[in-house]
Amino acid sequence: MGLKINKADILIDAKSALDLFGKDFRFDHVKGLAEWLKNSVDAYLREEEISAERIPDSEQLIIIRFRSKTDDEPIRFECIDFCGTTHERIQTNFKKWFDRLAAKVNGKHLKTYGGHGNGGKFYMRQMFETSCFMTYRNGIFNVFGFDKDKDYRFARRYEKKKMAPDDALKFVGLDKLFEKLPSNIKKRFRKRKIGFTVVSGSKPYAVGKTKYANVLHRLRVHLRIPVKPATRSG
Repeated sequence: MGLKINKADILIDAKSALDLFGKDFRFDHVKGLAEWLKNSVDAYLREEEISAERIPDSEQLIIIRFRSKTDDEPIRFECIDFCGTTHERIQTNFKKWFDRLAAKVNGKHLKTYGGHGNGGKFYMRQMFETSCFMTYRNGIFNVFGFDKDKDYRFARRYEKKKMAPDDALKFVGLDKLFEKLPSNIKKRFRKRKIGFTVVSGSKPYAVGKTKYANVLHRLRVHLRIPVKPATRSG
């Protein structure tokens, strides 16, 4: 005779569990950057499903940017794409850990590079003193990130904040870089047909004297695809 029980809620120490699972990402920036890149590729794939419009390859631009330490800012690693997302998708997708439906959009499963939506977040959480996900879409700017205590939430004053396109670009330090982008991307952005997302990690751990060029070389080998060398940005 089987034992009958009264079901109870599962209780988990969430922060301890995330610390345990996140150990795999410690001390490996190449693996983490690859996760950010895959997330950006998936963002373009989801965009086609959401808008029912094929995004030209020329507009599927992803930039890895290393920002050197200055008098006012620490070292930062960033991954930039020109999709942008909404407050709603941050709430329903990005905030979730271990989501088996992470690749599902509009009720359909997409062929994506990501799995359960964990890798990019673990990299943000484990390998930087602080990190954030800054995104702009339809004239609305959101910042969601991890603080020094590894807690995550929307940034004060930057949740569902209305912002002009140029102000949003300036806030994330994309104003100068934007002028160098292909003209078709700039036109679509000005018409608010696309936005942007900048995933940024400040004060990366275990960098030491690592050369950025070496990180890029290892990243290219890891992904087995050509990566155009980037210059440092102050």
